Amino acid sequence: MKEIILIGGDLAAGKTTLSKRLAKDLNIIVINKDIVKEILGDNIGFTNREENLKLSHAVFGLFKYLSQEFMEKGISFILESNFREYELRVLEELIKKYGYKVTCIVLEADIKVLHKRFLDRISSGNRNPVHKAVDLSSYDDFEKSILEARKVNYFGNIHLINTNDFNYNYDDILKIFKIHHLK
Repeated sequence: MKEIILIGGDLAAGKTTLSKRLAKDLNIIVINKDIVKEILGDNIGFTNREENLKLSHAVFGLFKYLSQEFMEKGISFILESNFREYELRVLEELIKKYGYKVTCIVLEADIKVLHKRFLDRISSGNRNPVHKAVDLSSYDDFEKSILEARKVNYFGNIHLINTNDFNYNYDDILKIFKIHHLK
């Protein structure tokens, strides 16, 4: 079955961790926005927010290109990102064109929990500079960003997962795909 899995949702909700685990267990390709952006940022560089945004646009350009390449060959894959509305519409058109089944896994958590995780990531010293271009250390700014991002309209088979404590049942998520014989 030709399937694309979109993993999206809140900042610091665990999207990358979940996408890597699913890719391993389902034995399919995963492309993670943050990882690609880090590679571009480390190799091309950026000096301000505007240049950082250009990196984000370049990442989506790669997502679009690779998605079309995979779809032309009937390959199932995962894209993980904090998707913007226009990005989802572009992907939706490709999915329709190539007749793919789409499953969206959207991760959300309490905004206070997310903000603490976000601050912990930033203060850990392990976060790539490409992710520090916007200062969301203020709770009000962070909350505004999260609420705005939650306005995007996912499509297809949508599964909303609460990641307040990361104790969601991973096996239930995995069953979604095993039922469809993705493996």
